[in-house]
Amino acid sequence: MRLINTLESMAVTEVVSAGQQRTFLEMPGNIYYNDPDYVRPLDKEIQDIFDPEQNQLLKKGGCKRWLLWSEAGLCIGRIAAFYKVKTSGGEERRIGGIGFFECIDDQAAADLLFDQAKYWLEEMNIRVIHGPINFGNRHNWWGLLVRGEGKPNFCSNYHPSYYRQLIENYGFTVNYRQFTFSFDQQDGLPCFFRRILKRYQQDSRYEFKAANPAKWLDNAVQFQRLYNNTWAVEERLPPLNLTQILNWMDRLKDVLDWRLIWFAYFNGEPVAFFVGIPELNHHIVQHVNGKIRFMDKFRLATKKWTKSYEKAFGMYYGVLENFQQSGVGLGLIAAMQDAWMVKLKIPYRSIELGWIGDFNPKMVKLMKMAGGEIIKEHQTFRYWI
Repeated sequence: MRLINTLESMAVTEVVSAGQQRTFLEMPGNIYYNDPDYVRPLDKEIQDIFDPEQNQLLKKGGCKRWLLWSEAGLCIGRIAAFYKVKTSGGEERRIGGIGFFECIDDQAAADLLFDQAKYWLEEMNIRVIHGPINFGNRHNWWGLLVRGEGKPNFCSNYHPSYYRQLIENYGFTVNYRQFTFSFDQQDGLPCFFRRILKRYQQDSRYEFKAANPAKWLDNAVQFQRLYNNTWAVEERLPPLNLTQILNWMDRLKDVLDWRLIWFAYFNGEPVAFFVGIPELNHHIVQHVNGKIRFMDKFRLATKKWTKSYEKAFGMYYGVLENFQQSGVGLGLIAAMQDAWMVKLKIPYRSIELGWIGDFNPKMVKLMKMAGGEIIKEHQTFRYWI
């Protein structure tokens, strides 16, 4: 175990043992113990990020975690640092970041954690640090919450307001902003969307329909093609293979609502997609203290079949580049909302989408045109070593 005595009253230890790993998971409880909006993440969702068997990025990079202790022996902070190696054109590029930062409202304490992460990343030949980010899927645990109230969405970061000052005081600057849009499902379909829907209903080349749960593999193949040609390009994410997608679908099979998974087709070929799930933090995760048990899965199923969900979370939405000017993205939204409100009568009062970066202005504009309201903002920072 590496022990660094930086101040007489505080000490940083590296996370090595099983007990320290448990403390890393439980430490946020010392920060949010009286915050009614905090939702403890599922332990497995965090553990898998640091497990080489689950996170393939660990084979192309490295990761370390640390805990910060007070003189009285209370864990008052934590941080993770990671880097990955990308090779392009025979040249190696190293990308570094920090994440899962939690700390008491004390600049000296925060500085100790940032220093420890910086020193290690510098040893790994990293020159710029991004954070707070996730060593994995950019869709999860990404960015510092700077605006927005209420409980966080599933696998989304939630932070006290003072974290921003701690980060900026250390020298981090904003790299980009991330917006979470919300759509109210209580009102009828606006006239704007009725006109769009009528237009596409009169064009036999286009078709909009929900995924067929009986065609599990077909859905996965269509999702793979669309994701890799939209999200993987626009959001600067690595492409997904079919095995990854099937594993993801298998993990979520207990909560998938096929009414929330839609595809748009042009001459029979998929050109746009939307994938949503019931918002798990609001419906179940907030009640289980980090662990899903059999009875919790039963509660999920009961909610699903008794139509008692109130909020959905849109994980992915994308349109192939050649069709972004056609308006088919708006047509898909119009068709979904019409079905949800009139035919399928889904119980969700609102739907929130996974974040969209300000570096994707086309999608931000589309969300606003579709009637979305920005209700949360995260920011990703960077620090030059």
